Amino acid sequence: MISLGLMSGTSCDGVDGAIIETDGHKVQKFIAEYYLPYDPEFSKQLLAVMQGKMSYLDIENELTNYHIKVVKELEKLSGVTPEVIGFHGQTIFHDPSRGITFQISNPHLLAAKTKVNVVADFRRRDVAYGGQGAPLVPIFHKAIMNGGYKTVAVINIGGVSNITYIDGQDVLLGYDLGPGNAYINDAMRKYYNKPYDDGGKIAASGKVNEEIVQKFMQDPFFVTSIPKSLDRNHFAWLAGELESGATEDIVATLTMITAKSIAYALFNSGDNMPESAFICGGGAHNKTMMDWLSKEVEGIPVRNISDLGLKSDFIEAQAFAFLAVRCIKNMPSTFPSTTGVSQATVCGICFPF
Repeated sequence: MISLGLMSGTSCDGVDGAIIETDGHKVQKFIAEYYLPYDPEFSKQLLAVMQGKMSYLDIENELTNYHIKVVKELEKLSGVTPEVIGFHGQTIFHDPSRGITFQISNPHLLAAKTKVNVVADFRRRDVAYGGQGAPLVPIFHKAIMNGGYKTVAVINIGGVSNITYIDGQDVLLGYDLGPGNAYINDAMRKYYNKPYDDGGKIAASGKVNEEIVQKFMQDPFFVTSIPKSLDRNHFAWLAGELESGATEDIVATLTMITAKSIAYALFNSGDNMPESAFICGGGAHNKTMMDWLSKEVEGIPVRNISDLGLKSDFIEAQAFAFLAVRCIKNMPSTFPSTTGVSQATVCGICFPF
């Protein structure tokens, strides 16, 4: 099937879109990718919704219209019309301990404007069956990693960072690790009026506040048993702790916090210690973060997943194209070892046009 995936992550920077051809087991072809950044004012509104300062009803259709634009652009670029669209939407609240995960989207509007069947609401069924509702991408990581490793880790550094361990062709486990780019991007918008730290240049110019890093690593999340997942705002207290520092030091400290949380997971993985770690998501372009992570996990090669010929920025968009096909074919996408769900679970609901 020709499937189009759409992802708007907790970094709140824009919409990633990708078209693939897949049977729900493997990817036969990567067809096209496109990124549409949000207007800075809309990014602020999205953050306000996440912080409970604004109603999601005020922006849900505008959010969907951004996604519609991505679909139209991808159709132009590729010359193909997808058979289905996987529409993740925007997570604004995530607390599986209370049985709640909520992504805003208007799949009816997307289907009506594109004339393509839409699969959306990927997370709530998993939570209903006792899962964390995240991460959803391990089954896709399994599909694109073609073996050759005894144990390999695929780490997505998006707004939140998450990991998939793969042993041969079997998914061992998947879970959220800690902050990714979200807090770094928030600081860049606040202090530099920029959407992200390009190449990690600001972080490289700053000094890490080791005291705050150590306090961060004492958070109970890190000793919580796996699988586990995170809400974007779980570590919101960091903003207050860092308020008085020099701006470049704030960015440096937040960057080290992401590297430390990933390193903690890798070094506390027991028998699952990977022989290589491949990074995808926006963090893969942050040279400072990649350098610091490599130093923190000395002995485990850390590489950009693009070294394998994959598009690191579009892995999650491609994943939701893949998950949409699995939903239509009634194939499970989450498992006890990836989300803690009580049974292998089909994720998503179809919204016909």
